[in-house]
Amino acid sequence: MYGKIRLLVVLLAAAAAGLTAAPATDEPDRDADEKSGGPDRLTPALEQRIRGKAPLGDVQVDVFWSRGGRATTARLFGNGVGVWNREKQFRLSRAQVVDVLKVIERARFGAMPDQFGEDEEGAEHERNEGPRLKGQLVVRAGAVRKETLQLVDGEQSQALARLMERILELCHGPARKGVGAASMDEALRLLAAGTFAPELLEVTAQRRPDPKGPDGPGAEWTMRLAGLRVSEKPDRSLILSEKGFHEFASLLSDASPGSLPQSLYAASYTDVTVAILKYSRTIAGRRFLGMTPQTHGEKQKAFDRIAAALEALHARLEKEGAPP
Repeated sequence: MYGKIRLLVVLLAAAAAGLTAAPATDEPDRDADEKSGGPDRLTPALEQRIRGKAPLGDVQVDVFWSRGGRATTARLFGNGVGVWNREKQFRLSRAQVVDVLKVIERARFGAMPDQFGEDEEGAEHERNEGPRLKGQLVVRAGAVRKETLQLVDGEQSQALARLMERILELCHGPARKGVGAASMDEALRLLAAGTFAPELLEVTAQRRPDPKGPDGPGAEWTMRLAGLRVSEKPDRSLILSEKGFHEFASLLSDASPGSLPQSLYAASYTDVTVAILKYSRTIAGRRFLGMTPQTHGEKQKAFDRIAAALEALHARLEKEGAPP
């Protein structure tokens, strides 16, 4: 009898423990994920590229870091092309790119929170000016993207600071031997000549047909060219060949967008922004009052050539584009 009672007590205790114990599961520790900024998907992606099991071509690292109140920036692509302070192009070897990825992987950047610090000035300050940014690191590897911000006020991460400084240190030496340009026109000439890599060029074009214009209503589109990749939301992209990109870069260089007026004639609303290094030019094409296709002469013809090339590129994207 005593044995049966003892067995019953043991069974009841076990049942009670089972009611309060966490169930066995393969789910990740959500509390840990929240503290660390979520599941670390970046580290496995970096490890694949470090070990040569995945190509480096889809890697991009962007660093913004304030040193003594002065911002220092570096952008590094997996093929070794880099941009220092938006002023110079530099290049790293494959081994040097892998060294940068190793530094990021060892720092467990993928497990860091998305933000350090907070705006201590209060809601009124945040509404008027926004939080003050000390630094930002963005790393992309294929479809994986990780971003962490460091604000000036509040908690400061020494680990993130060391990581930022180390990446900049690895890029600074090669950047000293980098190549710059004194103007947008010079930068585009160097791009067309092949001195500058395609990654340095970004062009955004938007077309909105004017219902009252001669072309009548039509489709509206926004297209972005970043290096060799041409894309349009939601999910359509196209990779240009080196030859195709060179042809477009040569046309752009010959048109000299940096010297064009900001307002030119276009039958449909046509906005074009060209950016390379620290230089940027936005041109608005409209049926402006008092402006005709002849008002700006050769400069208008140069803009028309750019617009026509972008129109043709968009038509090709619509026909050949695929999900990225």
